[in-house]
Amino acid sequence: MLATLGENNHIIRIWELDEALLLGQAQESIHYTTAKLVLVGESGVGKTGLGWRLAHGEFKEHSSTHGQQFWAIPQLGLKRKDGTECEAVLWDLAGQHVYRQIHSIFLENVAAALVLFDPSNRQDPLKGVQFWLEQLKGKGQLPPAVLVGARVDRGAPALSQQELDQFCQRYGIRGGYISTSAKSSEGLDALLETLKAQIPWDEMTATVTTVTFKRIKDYVLALKEKPDRKGVLVSPAELRKQLQVTDQDWSFTDAEMMTAVGHLETHGYVAVLHSSAGEQHILLTPDLLVTLASSIVLLADKHPRELGAVSETELLQSKYPFDELAGLSQVESQILLDAAILRFLQHNICFREASVMLGNETLLIFPGLIKQKRPLKDDLPSTDDISYVVRGRVENLYASLVVLLGYTPSFTRINQWQNQAQYEMGEGEICGFRLIEDREGEIELVLYYGDQMPASGRIKFEELFEQFLHQRDVAVTRFPPVTCPNGHRQKRDAVMGAVREHLLFCFATSAVRRLICLTLTNRKLSGLARPRGCNVKKRRRDCAAPTRCS
Repeated sequence: MLATLGENNHIIRIWELDEALLLGQAQESIHYTTAKLVLVGESGVGKTGLGWRLAHGEFKEHSSTHGQQFWAIPQLGLKRKDGTECEAVLWDLAGQHVYRQIHSIFLENVAAALVLFDPSNRQDPLKGVQFWLEQLKGKGQLPPAVLVGARVDRGAPALSQQELDQFCQRYGIRGGYISTSAKSSEGLDALLETLKAQIPWDEMTATVTTVTFKRIKDYVLALKEKPDRKGVLVSPAELRKQLQVTDQDWSFTDAEMMTAVGHLETHGYVAVLHSSAGEQHILLTPDLLVTLASSIVLLADKHPRELGAVSETELLQSKYPFDELAGLSQVESQILLDAAILRFLQHNICFREASVMLGNETLLIFPGLIKQKRPLKDDLPSTDDISYVVRGRVENLYASLVVLLGYTPSFTRINQWQNQAQYEMGEGEICGFRLIEDREGEIELVLYYGDQMPASGRIKFEELFEQFLHQRDVAVTRFPPVTCPNGHRQKRDAVMGAVREHLLFCFATSAVRRLICLTLTNRKLSGLARPRGCNVKKRRRDCAAPTRCS
């Protein structure tokens, strides 16, 4: 570092000196970028078979994918005009519903997507396609995508080419529709050519690296493929030691080494694990963590009391014989289990619950997996309030809201059932929310309050709820309650039905069962605004007296 005085001696300039450059020892720089491609679609439509064929040039039968797989696709790589080396990595994501909350975490920074479906399915040919399009889109634009009809050798398509072209145009699928067969290779050349045109190579930021960076990257990739490699984990200290053995005169910093590892992680080659104790480990087979996490979710889904729970205590005591951990040492098994649990908690997919009745055993509860119904006899008088229609990446949204609201200092989570969570502010001051409808890429949530909840508590719960919604990559439409001119609150499903039918009115039943025609005006408030800085007095009035229709 070098410090010098600037203009009129009032400015101090700090210079970072590159010793190697000053001494004429600077390394040659290398420019490269990597495109992340994803294979998505329902289970059994042929994603893995197609991915394998694209990566290896041969057909192979596969069972349903458990977790994720990664392949480099050399046919899609190229060298840009500016000299940047471009490589494409294809991610194959399992399609079963139980894995969706795992995979939604990994749909970031997608350069292009292959959305697969079974064109011969006459009952529901485009099953799951809209869900995956919404997951890929989030709040932004759909990345370059291709609609792929897989396994066309198994039967004639249920939809015409014109119908499929219209679907692509409607949903902004720029690559259009291509029919393929991994078995006969039909359509594969066209698919590769379309992907080459769809990947925005020239828009992608190039990473400027040194020869040292490339050497570290190449060594780690070779270590992954080493047949006699023992174990799946390596610590940063162990990796440095192994690298230096290859060349005693090789000089590099820890930061340079971990930067190289970080880029490999970004593109699915390795995973950097952080333990609850703050230690770092490099996982050479990143799909192992995903499949292990998926197995834990499956275990919770099979809870005998339908609570969507698994014992964290027993997990860490290795009491569950996971296939993914077979052949690994006890130390590596513990590190992987700890890392999987930590990722669940960090992404608010589950929460911890200590059970005194079970001898202080700690449970991991996954709200999205709870099947236990609310008791039919419930004496709590409550009133439904604001409802929200949420679109986009909604897969983990319900579970995340259940977890986050329970961690706030104002509200204590006291109950959770299938599609409903209940909280308490003060004694007897009850509030909560319910998942009303769950469609492909869209959910509807409604807040409710017990009769003893004061207006200030309603405002606080609503603001927190909207704040957590605002933090997610989703589009939200807010629907306040509707009352008739006589002050009767209208049923939420009647109002929402009218909104969905694009009607400007609905029929309401008064206390004497007379039908009254209500005009729906200003009911839809699109684009949820930040709750911060809101008019608290107005919100308090809204809580005390629901919005009326004229």
